[in-house]
Amino acid sequence: DSNPSPTGAAASSGSRQPVERMASLKGMFHMRSLTATLGWSADSTTAREPSFPSEMKVSSQSRRVLQDALRHHFLFFAFGSRERDTIIDGLDQVYFDVGDVVFYRSDKAVSCYFIESGCFAVQREPVELLGPGNSVGEHGLLYHADRDATVKCVEAGTAWRLDEAVFWDAMRELREIHLPEVSRFLRGDRIFGNLGPEDCKVLASNCSVQSFRRDEVLFSDDGSGLFMFVVMEGSVAVADSFGNRVIQYAGSVLSWSLHVRSRAGDVR
Repeated sequence: DSNPSPTGAAASSGSRQPVERMASLKGMFHMRSLTATLGWSADSTTAREPSFPSEMKVSSQSRRVLQDALRHHFLFFAFGSRERDTIIDGLDQVYFDVGDVVFYRSDKAVSCYFIESGCFAVQREPVELLGPGNSVGEHGLLYHADRDATVKCVEAGTAWRLDEAVFWDAMRELREIHLPEVSRFLRGDRIFGNLGPEDCKVLASNCSVQSFRRDEVLFSDDGSGLFMFVVMEGSVAVADSFGNRVIQYAGSVLSWSLHVRSRAGDVR
């Protein structure tokens, strides 16, 4: 996200949430939250999107761009260089001309994209512009949701496609990385600490840990409501449809019927 374009965005895919921005290379504030996705299965599969011409060889320059994008990604931040290289080696390079559509609203989500060059517009109000270092489409994979916006190329460029098989391989690895931390958090939480050991383990193994920086929107109230957020560190500002605003801190459970934005501070 260290590019001249506006702060990067990951367009939500079918979950009706606003674009969620990736962490910046210069970002000082971030927040990590634990998301429990109802009905989540790391073994889920769907049909592939149509293929595009691709190059399997990743140049050293492209690898540097992708390493940075993954290192600051809200999902993949916990991976080391070797794990990031494994993901990169599974990417397909895709070229887009002006006017090309990356995917349409209501399409089934079967991949996500990391942008290396060019500019892409998420066609919603207001329009979100994505540039080098940004990603798009991962929310549809994560939440098993259809695309909720059309994404079109407005300046010719290159993106790297991550299909769902590689995505879920990565999510399984991340689940193992985060499992001890999430389990400790749940056991010490005033609400989830009442769960039995087996129930705690089941819940922890079905959570993803996500990182957000200051002023990023976690989700809005126009979503599908298939999951919840639990704040692990830091604080968030919660607003309802009447404009009421409340600050929530670590341990707070956030429902989908609210508009939630991360606040200042070193948070996760």
